[in-house]
Amino acid sequence: MKEIQQAHIKAGRIISEKLMNELSHDILKELQEKGYYTFMSKELKGVSFNIERIVSIDHSVHLIAPYNLMRPINID
Repeated sequence: MKEIQQAHIKAGRIISEKLMNELSHDILKELQEKGYYTFMSKELKGVSFNIERIVSIDHSVHLIAPYNLMRPINID
Protein backbone atom coordinates (compact mmCIF):
# COMPACT_ATOMS: atom_id res chain seq x y z
CA MET A 1 0.00 0.00 0.00
CA LYS A 2 2.87 2.36 0.78
CA GLU A 3 4.25 1.91 -2.76
CA ILE A 4 0.88 2.88 -4.24
CA GLN A 5 0.72 6.02 -2.09
CA GLN A 6 4.26 7.01 -3.07
CA ALA A 7 3.48 6.47 -6.76
CA HIS A 8 0.30 8.54 -6.40
CA ILE A 9 2.22 11.41 -4.79
CA LYS A 10 4.94 11.23 -7.45
CA ALA A 11 2.35 11.28 -10.25
CA GLY A 12 0.70 14.32 -8.66
CA ARG A 13 4.02 16.16 -8.56
CA ILE A 14 4.73 15.35 -12.21
CA ILE A 15 1.27 16.50 -13.32
CA SER A 16 1.52 19.70 -11.24
CA GLU A 17 4.91 20.51 -12.73
CA LYS A 18 3.65 19.97 -16.29
CA LEU A 19 0.61 22.18 -15.65
CA MET A 20 2.71 24.95 -14.09
CA ASN A 21 5.00 24.89 -17.14
CA GLU A 22 1.98 25.51 -19.40
CA LEU A 23 1.05 28.73 -17.58
CA SER A 24 2.32 32.17 -18.52
CA HIS A 25 2.66 35.33 -16.46
CA ASP A 26 -0.24 36.81 -18.47
CA ILE A 27 -2.73 35.05 -16.18
CA LEU A 28 -1.88 37.40 -13.30
CA LYS A 29 -4.00 40.24 -14.68
CA GLU A 30 -7.05 38.00 -15.09
CA LEU A 31 -6.50 36.50 -11.62
CA GLN A 32 -6.39 40.01 -10.15
CA GLU A 33 -9.53 41.15 -12.01
CA LYS A 34 -11.75 38.06 -11.80
CA GLY A 35 -10.27 36.24 -8.82
CA TYR A 36 -9.90 33.04 -10.83
CA TYR A 37 -8.40 31.72 -14.05
CA THR A 38 -9.63 28.69 -16.00
CA PHE A 39 -7.45 26.94 -18.55
CA MET A 40 -7.34 23.79 -20.64
CA SER A 41 -4.20 21.68 -20.57
CA LYS A 42 -2.49 21.00 -23.89
CA GLU A 43 -1.19 17.70 -22.59
CA LEU A 44 -4.26 16.47 -20.68
CA LYS A 45 -6.94 16.58 -23.37
CA GLY A 46 -10.52 17.42 -22.39
CA VAL A 47 -9.61 18.59 -18.89
CA SER A 48 -9.98 22.12 -17.54
CA PHE A 49 -8.40 23.54 -14.40
CA ASN A 50 -9.27 26.49 -12.20
CA ILE A 51 -6.76 28.63 -10.34
CA GLU A 52 -8.29 30.79 -7.63
CA ARG A 53 -6.74 33.85 -6.05
CA ILE A 54 -6.42 33.60 -2.28
CA VAL A 55 -7.28 36.90 -0.63
CA SER A 56 -6.69 35.89 2.97
CA ILE A 57 -6.33 32.86 5.20
CA ASP A 58 -8.48 32.51 8.30
CA HIS A 59 -6.68 30.43 10.91
CA SER A 60 -9.67 30.13 13.24
CA VAL A 61 -11.56 26.85 13.58
CA HIS A 62 -14.83 26.40 11.68
CA LEU A 63 -17.15 23.40 11.64
CA ILE A 64 -17.83 22.46 8.02
CA ALA A 65 -20.29 19.88 6.70
CA PRO A 66 -18.51 16.99 4.95
CA TYR A 67 -20.07 17.88 1.57
CA ASN A 68 -18.51 21.37 1.78
CA LEU A 69 -14.94 20.21 2.37
CA MET A 70 -12.29 21.43 -0.10
CA ARG A 71 -14.47 24.35 -1.22
CA PRO A 72 -13.88 28.06 -0.67
CA ILE A 73 -16.13 29.47 2.05
CA ASN A 74 -17.32 33.00 2.63
CA ILE A 75 -16.61 34.06 6.21
CA ASP A 76 -17.95 37.63 6.00
